[in-house]
Amino acid sequence: VTGVQTCALPIYLMAGFFALTGVSTESPRLFALVVGALQIVPAYLLALELARAAALRPREVRLCATLASALLASSAAHITLNSHLAWANSTTPLFTTTAIWLVVLARRQWQERRAGGICLSLAGLFLGLALQTHVLVVALIVGQRAVAITAMERGVHVRLLRRNRTGAANGVGCPAHWHGLRRPLARRGANEAHPLIGIG
Repeated sequence: VTGVQTCALPIYLMAGFFALTGVSTESPRLFALVVGALQIVPAYLLALELARAAALRPREVRLCATLASALLASSAAHITLNSHLAWANSTTPLFTTTAIWLVVLARRQWQERRAGGICLSLAGLFLGLALQTHVLVVALIVGQRAVAITAMERGVHVRLLRRNRTGAANGVGCPAHWHGLRRPLARRGANEAHPLIGIG
């Protein structure tokens, strides 16, 4: 299985896939195919949000999202690499595309009703998962923080970022993520300490 040994997360995912399908020479590439097919869903949702942000009509929004997902499904690079080679990088686009969609969704929710904390927390979780598959995801994590800082009022984005720390704290099962998901942003005070790092 080329490259999958570089990170623990792809190994765990593939082990679970083997438990369902059995171990064979075809299973690793079938795993890559399933992951590649799943990526079409967040790609559609991301294009949907971007088209809404462009103030297009509902029919045009759906058309843009459909075209984006169709282009990904027919992309030669996506078919021959991400959906064919069973390596850790094959899982990266699924996590990063989902995270970017959640960031864009959080921005829209903030503009419409001053919400979006849960989406940012989930985006941090998916970026943390993606970071376990490719180190260059660090650049996306920086971009996510930039969106939170520039798109939201001062003071509010600080509380959101406290719920969504980067690096190793974004891994699977991190208490900070579950803490953020269990408690709505509106119920947390501006000076409440971070559950993991303890910064008040």
